[in-house]
Amino acid sequence: MNAVEMGIAVRGMTTDLLLGDDNPTEPFIVRMKPQFNTACWSWLPPHTIYIGEKCLGRAKKGLKKPMVLAYLQAFLTHEVSHLRWTDKDLSRINVLLASSGIPFSLWNLFEDARIEHRERQRSGKKFNWNEYENISVPAVGAYGSPIHEFFLLIQLENEHREERMVEVVAFYDQAIQTETSIGLLPLLANWVTRFGTDAPPSGDLQTSQQLQQDSHFRDTFNEGTVLPGMPSPAEPASIKLSAKGRSKLLSKSIEDVNFQRAEQLASKFLALFGSRQVTIRTEEPSARISARHLELERPCYQRKVAVQTIIKRICLVVDCSGSMTGKPIYDAKMLTWALSYLASLGKIHGCLILSAVVGDKAVSEVFDFPVTREIVSRIHAFGDAEGLNAAILLNQSKLQQADMVFVKTDGEICDEPIDKREVQQRGITVCGLYSGGVQQAARMQQHFNRFIARDSLDSLMDALLQSRLV
Repeated sequence: MNAVEMGIAVRGMTTDLLLGDDNPTEPFIVRMKPQFNTACWSWLPPHTIYIGEKCLGRAKKGLKKPMVLAYLQAFLTHEVSHLRWTDKDLSRINVLLASSGIPFSLWNLFEDARIEHRERQRSGKKFNWNEYENISVPAVGAYGSPIHEFFLLIQLENEHREERMVEVVAFYDQAIQTETSIGLLPLLANWVTRFGTDAPPSGDLQTSQQLQQDSHFRDTFNEGTVLPGMPSPAEPASIKLSAKGRSKLLSKSIEDVNFQRAEQLASKFLALFGSRQVTIRTEEPSARISARHLELERPCYQRKVAVQTIIKRICLVVDCSGSMTGKPIYDAKMLTWALSYLASLGKIHGCLILSAVVGDKAVSEVFDFPVTREIVSRIHAFGDAEGLNAAILLNQSKLQQADMVFVKTDGEICDEPIDKREVQQRGITVCGLYSGGVQQAARMQQHFNRFIARDSLDSLMDALLQSRLV
């Protein structure tokens, strides 16, 4: 299984988790990391999970693909378990451990036991590490070191416990019954008194703690990471070309884009896409009843049911005219990647349309979401004018299928104005988006019945979240 295949599999697993009834209550991002032989989680914020493209290196030889996928799922589930139950402030825990002379990696080991136990209780499913990895189990009575014995109980998921060192089993039992991450500290102090400070050489949470505490380490660690299923920056990413065989609107040069920042902005929207509780009225008896509906002989019982959010179709039209040079086109690129990120998670469908006027001809180009990093990096402001009305009408067959069409522009629409009435008559719902100086926002009203204007991309994304248009 190569890196892209792994990423596609992780993307599917992540989407299933987000759309399920037991999805985590807080937004999170998953990224694939090249040359990383494990997985880790950290609260940056938001919650960020890194799956190493080399994490399957300890797999048994000859595992069939379904088993390899199950092994990969176990890594993701373990890190999501940290997301659910590990204390977010790892730096604080590190300080408390250091003051007590307890190695961080020892706490990491006990925390792994605790959160995996909670996950088994929650889901009723095992991790099955023993099925995927060659685990060396000493013969009965031939015990390894206490640390090895404890780690073995984690790997075997508390099975064959009667064959393991009795004192270590007692510590394991106390660890998995501990309610919080910090609650492990007294137990660890007892362990150190009994067995000393020998600890594993490292752990996934040590990397997590470094990510929180050291911004330089975090920036270096994030270099080369990609969304699940996307090609690595080191791999060639082909541009989706127009029907004539070449891109008309993309620049030949590549501009750096803060993709991770765009994903953090997009992660705010993840809460909108999970299942939600609604109240329905029914004739089936329940604990809640409406006397008024009973008198009117209507269904009078009330019951809460989970309703799955429908995947929306969102299209983004980007103004590529020359007046967009600088911050306006950069914000458009960031917004493009944010929507592409949501599409990569299966949250939305849709397309990107680039629009400009070259000479006296309006031109546009369409890319289905999700798009590649290269496409986003090559979006630029160059046109003699905007061509937005033509771009919308020429691509009406796609835009008529969309729940919402966003137009990212700076409001300086100098050529043919958007015909608001005709666009509406053709069943296309358009909302203009503007981020920049408030004094320019008044121009938006001339072209859009509905628009959102804010002074920054961050506040624009917050306004979009509150509007629930995405």
